Amino acid sequence: MIYLILAIVSSALISVCMRIGEKHVTNQMGMFMSNYAVCILFALLYLGANSDAGTAIFQLTGSAILMGAICGTLYLANFALLKFNMKSNGVVLSSTFMKLGVLIPTLMAIVVFREVPTLLQIGGILLAVISIVMIHFEKDAAGEGKSKLWLLIMLLVSGITDSMANVFEKLGVSEAKDGYLLITFFTAFLISLVLMLRSKSGVSKKDILFGIMLSIPNYYSARFLLLALTELPAVLVYPVCSVGTIVVITVVGILFFKEKLSAKKISALIMIMAALALLNCKTPAGTPENIEAEVTVTVTPTVTPIPTVNKDLGAEFYVTYIDVGQGDSALVYCDGQYMLIDGGELSYSSLISAFLERNEIPYLDIVVGTHAHSDHIGGLVGALMYAKAGLVLCPVTWYDSPAFRSFSYYAGKNGPGITVPNKMDTYELGSATVTVLGLNVESEDINDTSIVLRVTYGDRAFLFTGDAERPAEQVLLEECPELLDSDVLKVGHHGSNSSTTYPFLREIMPEYAIICCGAGNKHGHPTSFVLGRLRDAGAAVYRTDIHGDITIYYDGEEWAIITQKGDSTE
Repeated sequence: MIYLILAIVSSALISVCMRIGEKHVTNQMGMFMSNYAVCILFALLYLGANSDAGTAIFQLTGSAILMGAICGTLYLANFALLKFNMKSNGVVLSSTFMKLGVLIPTLMAIVVFREVPTLLQIGGILLAVISIVMIHFEKDAAGEGKSKLWLLIMLLVSGITDSMANVFEKLGVSEAKDGYLLITFFTAFLISLVLMLRSKSGVSKKDILFGIMLSIPNYYSARFLLLALTELPAVLVYPVCSVGTIVVITVVGILFFKEKLSAKKISALIMIMAALALLNCKTPAGTPENIEAEVTVTVTPTVTPIPTVNKDLGAEFYVTYIDVGQGDSALVYCDGQYMLIDGGELSYSSLISAFLERNEIPYLDIVVGTHAHSDHIGGLVGALMYAKAGLVLCPVTWYDSPAFRSFSYYAGKNGPGITVPNKMDTYELGSATVTVLGLNVESEDINDTSIVLRVTYGDRAFLFTGDAERPAEQVLLEECPELLDSDVLKVGHHGSNSSTTYPFLREIMPEYAIICCGAGNKHGHPTSFVLGRLRDAGAAVYRTDIHGDITIYYDGEEWAIITQKGDSTE
């Protein structure tokens, strides 16, 4: 909850800083330029802290550059419109209309991305339209009609700016989000610099000072909002943040800036706050009544059962890395007991349940959702619909997505519910030992919350890293380097540049490396950088996109590796 409160305060401070700066700032573009310069510094520090050199290059993709440039232009225009409107319409109405820009991404989601609006969202749209009409047609002093038009223009620009995040999420590369943010701030900085130079007016120390003051809430309002979303559901975070920001700004505007609002404007303001709450709400799913609808599966690939060769080898231990496209899934067997780690996307639920049924596995001793992303926990829904579970592990008990709500529901229906383990917890799987090495529940990046497991059987060790990236790998190197040595590595994050760094590999030195990824995936996984690192480490590489299901048997003395298609690529 603390992150949500900080997001509200930071968002409100943006308007407050700009309102205070009206009497002191002589060069608006100079203030914006220093603001975005500091934001660029924040973005670079964050990008550097979470990326190696290869990743930083990767994150500056074509989509990140193009969309970041568009968003940066809109961002600057939005700030300029906010400052302009404050002079004519006050900080309260201006900030409220800027927040009301959420109308645009809501309508875009409905019209462009074919998302079906809920009844609450439809009600929010109607309330918003009514409140805008009330304010626009209120009888005011002559000349205010034109100023109200600028409120609507700001609403439009603000909404399109907010929509860019959704467009980038749909069309861009998710791993390039930090590069996208960097380009956004750099574009806004560059345009404000050019406009400032063209104006030929000097920049005062106050312009720079207020720009720096503005940059802090500007950057951290977004950062705190992201952090709030890691611990609270979006259906709570977005409406509370929007309405909370308006309430804070309204109180500040009345108490400190002595703004006066007519009865009609107050009524419209209340309606806008209600509209914002409804627009940001989605009907919570995950209840027994509607959960079945969320678990509709459409992908039913051919399922190949685990080969019976393990009996011929007398192996009492094996791991099957199941091909679930651009996702992760692995089944570990030891002495008659089973552990399923991840299950791919929700659409692979049918594959996972069929896999268990074909191989007569009605009970899973341990189920592990390494982290909350749907390409890992989605298919576990199918597993838990078919099989009972003795223990279900995940780094969080709540995440706002249809896949996680379904996973959580069936974890309680056919298992004991979700358990959040602690670092260095150990579990027995037959005569094998399962140790939790990593679990960064405080990380703001969901990938870095991944449960990292080390499974040992005899003198052999298997390491499962989920989507753990460079920061999580660094924590492991600091906390338990002596436990990383493993014979088989499930390569982190599908072979992304952001994982499997050289320092991490040097401690593991795997004999075999397994990459779970989908053929022709849009992310370009596995990247040439990672394949080069694995080659340097001397690991034989197997990939689900090339080899299909990959099963490694071990009888205490000898290895046997069986794949659906072909041999190792290295």
